Amino acid sequence: MPGTLVVRAEKGKGAFYRVDNRDLYVVLKSVAMDALKEWKPEEGSEFIVMSDTLNIKLDLPLEAGLFEIVRDLGLRKEGNKAVFDLPVYVVSFDNRWIDTDKYVDNKIYVVTVDLGAESVRKFIASWALGTVEGAGEEEEEELDEEL
Repeated sequence: MPGTLVVRAEKGKGAFYRVDNRDLYVVLKSVAMDALKEWKPEEGSEFIVMSDTLNIKLDLPLEAGLFEIVRDLGLRKEGNKAVFDLPVYVVSFDNRWIDTDKYVDNKIYVVTVDLGAESVRKFIASWALGTVEGAGEEEEEELDEEL
């Protein structure tokens, strides 16, 4: 059973991650409860848990253990790459609207399946940090990596 990757990103402080060996949804609920304790609605912040996907491309052949994890994530082959959509959950608990259509996250958690690869962990931490530092800008990101 794969572990769960938990990334915490804070504007101005960076992104930090840990791996939890419990089930993804158990960890997600636990992280949401922790974030709820930090949430400050009196400051106008919203509490949001949303799901997204990150497009991941890894060089073939995949290691046997990694194949077992990603085979049910829409795994497909594109040239010499294995491509799949990694589900991620974003827990936003310190945020604000700066205009009617512009939203800024100051602190978030990202929770996803841990693939066991340090390069993927760093990519997800970087993506999470870009979410808080990017002031809500929409940008498609993908990992195209050799493992």
